[in-house]
Amino acid sequence: MASEDRLLNTTQRILDLLRLLNIAAAALLVGALILSFVAPQPSLQAIAGEIGDGKELDYLRTIRMLFGLGAAMAIPVHLIFSALLRILRGARSGDPFTAQAARSLRTTAWLFLLLQVADLYYGYVAIRFSLSSGEYAGWSPGLTGWLAVLLLFVLARIFEQGAALREEVEGTI
Repeated sequence: MASEDRLLNTTQRILDLLRLLNIAAAALLVGALILSFVAPQPSLQAIAGEIGDGKELDYLRTIRMLFGLGAAMAIPVHLIFSALLRILRGARSGDPFTAQAARSLRTTAWLFLLLQVADLYYGYVAIRFSLSSGEYAGWSPGLTGWLAVLLLFVLARIFEQGAALREEVEGTI
């Protein structure tokens, strides 16, 4: 039992830290996005160096799209961390199979799906940039996130059934 408490405590500390880092990353991305409009040339040089091939506007648009996407995705990431903390609180209380935990898992599944769709959009931007600039933008599709989405939907259903069974047992006692 003590090792489980240690695991839950460590998990909570990690999630709290990740939420703070996510907020900091979002603030930096929003700041960089604003700076790319206020001072486009220095922003472009700081990120891409000297371009000189007439593609500066393409680079700048791509950078802005990626900064905007990153900042926007900080919202679902924050909501995922918050949902996981709610589930963790339920586990700490000794009653993980609740309707609230099931809803939190289902919400997390939808948010992960949103992140996967955003990753596809990032891939589109990266491929488009790679084709126009001749430089590899560093994206490749992956199945892990899509499998996580399916797993979360299945776990949400399991938690719903667990909560219903718990309520049924409490009703018969």
